[in-house]
Amino acid sequence: QELMEKAPAHLRKDLEMDLLYLRNMSSVDTDHPRFWMSQQKLWRNYGIELAPLQRVSTPMWTYARLSRELDFCGCEVLLIDAEGHDAKILRSMLAHCKEEATRGRDAWPTIIVFESAGHCDEKEGGRAEAMTIRLLETYGYDVF
Repeated sequence: QELMEKAPAHLRKDLEMDLLYLRNMSSVDTDHPRFWMSQQKLWRNYGIELAPLQRVSTPMWTYARLSRELDFCGCEVLLIDAEGHDAKILRSMLAHCKEEATRGRDAWPTIIVFESAGHCDEKEGGRAEAMTIRLLETYGYDVF
């Protein structure tokens, strides 16, 4: 709210959208690559300077632990956008689903959506995304 009041009234709607974009921006390990461009845009367009970023640490869970903690077996639609950690999450999900299948439980998502723009390859090196796609295909998923 304080930032909104710093902008001229006729620019507040645009500022609100730019701030919403920043609030929804996430990153793991490093600043989001577009953060600094967004920060410069706020200064250039509105004369607003953001406070320094605050780092927040969160525990990392396997898909199986997430399932246990939140008391679910699986889901119908799995949407992942984890800034280059998508392949790791998918491998963890596959391990969980295979384990659940040994118990006679169907944990397999019907639809899986994840980002394959090279971020996983950058984080893990090599062809992590292509290998993950092939792995999903071996479990019967159609990839497009």
